[in-house]
Amino acid sequence: MNKTVALFVVGTPGVGKTTLVQNIFDAIPERTLIRSPKWTLAKRVGAVGHYTGGTFDGGDTTPYDKAALYLEFAKTFLKSKVDILMFDGDRFASETSVNTLKKWQNTDVACLHLSATAENVITRRTTRGAKQDVNWIKGRETKVMRFVGKFDSQNHYTLHMNGTVAEAIKEMNTWLKGRYGVDLFPAAQVEERAQVRASTS
Repeated sequence: MNKTVALFVVGTPGVGKTTLVQNIFDAIPERTLIRSPKWTLAKRVGAVGHYTGGTFDGGDTTPYDKAALYLEFAKTFLKSKVDILMFDGDRFASETSVNTLKKWQNTDVACLHLSATAENVITRRTTRGAKQDVNWIKGRETKVMRFVGKFDSQNHYTLHMNGTVAEAIKEMNTWLKGRYGVDLFPAAQVEERAQVRASTS
């Protein structure tokens, strides 16, 4: 039986978590949205929440207190159908979620930590009209670093988001392929779709 990778995608608000996952789905045809609980599927990829191209998308479309429900649904109905389950944002980034996933059979639990220069992050926040309180952002950043610290070096990767989204996806895919044998995003296809998305945004 093939293993499933349960991947937490975390980082400071505005670093590009949802954008990264959105572009992954843009590179894979035949996207399916599960109404309740909200999941997005495309071939062998699943991600919590709905990815439809909105400003606040993905994990931000899910309730704060329903992580257990989403995880149980994924275990029962999705795990056998996908190679990777992605959890974007901090609504699922908790010790409870990690411990739950580690109990699943044939599952690798990993963390992808997105990082970028302060200038790039501020630009992204401004572009999407985000007006979060400075102290709230600092609290989110502290929570992210504590969460990242729960993973050993074999199951944690820092992805720098200072280049293009296509470059970031290629780097992410290289890590997934080398560490877990997951190769879901053909580089040429990802680059082509990302360029189309950039030209129409």
